[in-house]
Amino acid sequence: MRGLLRLAFLTLAAPAAASGQPVVSFVDVQAGPTRGGQGGLGAPIGIFGTGFGATRGGSRVLIGGREVASHLVWGAKNAANPRLDMIVVQPGPKVRGGVVTVEVGGKRSRQLHRFTPARGWVLAVAPGGKDGSGCAIASPCLTIQHAIGTKGHCFYISHGHRIRIVGNVGAGTPGYGVHIFDQERSSNDIKREITDVLVEGNVLSGSTERSGLIVAMGDEGRRGNNVAGVTIRGNTFTGNNFAGVAIGGNVSNVKITGNAFRMNGRQGVTIYDEPTIRNVLISGNLIDQRPGGPCRVTCEWYPVAHVQVGGAATGVRVRSNTYRPADRP
Repeated sequence: MRGLLRLAFLTLAAPAAASGQPVVSFVDVQAGPTRGGQGGLGAPIGIFGTGFGATRGGSRVLIGGREVASHLVWGAKNAANPRLDMIVVQPGPKVRGGVVTVEVGGKRSRQLHRFTPARGWVLAVAPGGKDGSGCAIASPCLTIQHAIGTKGHCFYISHGHRIRIVGNVGAGTPGYGVHIFDQERSSNDIKREITDVLVEGNVLSGSTERSGLIVAMGDEGRRGNNVAGVTIRGNTFTGNNFAGVAIGGNVSNVKITGNAFRMNGRQGVTIYDEPTIRNVLISGNLIDQRPGGPCRVTCEWYPVAHVQVGGAATGVRVRSNTYRPADRP
């Protein structure tokens, strides 16, 4: 996209904390079962932040004031982002929900994140597993696609409200790393909506046939199907076939901020030429897009660009991004 100013790259910072106080930046599971899975203690919950310490010792995690049943992982700078500490816990059946706090040396993190018990199943995926198995801890599946039926995408969001995809690594799938999309399924179908979605702190790379993330909605029957309110921040998109992020039709109020886009096949961000795309902010991102990216399939669909915005889309704002190389549109 031509005519854009090259300004300083904006980064997201964790809230300041008192000396020695642990800081929780984000939690990757905000709702899930408190039973089932390893030891029958519920869904593993990843907690990411700083000041946790390399070993647990007398430290602990509480949810709603109750100590969790199991601390599976405790470490310093052990997350996919090497600047972050990672803890993995299981809530256990005594947890009734509430704020998630990390207590280190008698000091607790600020109460910014919550966990809510919900019905569901804990499925296991592991190297050496078999996709014909039941995906239990004792008999794990081999691929996440088989376990949750993503049809070639790492994460497939088809409907719902207040959805959080936080702190994951999705790599090497033939489809999208994150697929936020649905469409009409029959002539008497329901109205389909996806609202209030957060995609944060993920690494999405190496899609062999698609982009790192797509946000779109089909509305063939004109029922008002839509996606509204999506925040994409602090992620890394690299080496995907087409683009890091693609925004399609019937989508509104999207914020793409503070991400790193590195050598995706053709573009960092692509906004389709659709009049039903409204109000998209692309700000504070690092977009490194050079010729020779790893596009493998139908590459002629997209020209090489940092950001491409279709002329029919409305309310698209592109500002304060850092582009490499700086002289490319």
